Amino acid sequence: MLKPLKLITTIKDFGTSTMYFYSRETKTLLPIETSNYTRQQSNIFDTLKDVEDEILNISIYYYLENTFYTYVSIFRNDEIYEINLSFPDAMKISENLNTPIFVEDSILEECGFKVTKEMIEAALSQTDIY
Repeated sequence: MLKPLKLITTIKDFGTSTMYFYSRETKTLLPIETSNYTRQQSNIFDTLKDVEDEILNISIYYYLENTFYTYVSIFRNDEIYEINLSFPDAMKISENLNTPIFVEDSILEECGFKVTKEMIEAALSQTDIY
């Protein structure tokens, strides 16, 4: 079953970024590491931003060997079409077109971690400065 996600923040490092998503429904934080490599041109984004069809959402539907598989749902002529995209292209569409993101709950269970009151209190009480 798909659960809504919200992008909380992106932390960039040398060559990679970690995107942190939060599922309010399950109180789960989902970190996803991506490459900072950007393509010169993203044909799918350029195509989708100009279409008059309604872009419904982005779904992260499968995870295998450190790869998150995504698709965009588009409403056209009274039908919904699902088009597979790379994760970076999907995030670019979500960010630039304000498209909601959903994830399969099995991915949250496998790759995410529950955020608890105790976890937050412990993190806030640490006095180590890095």
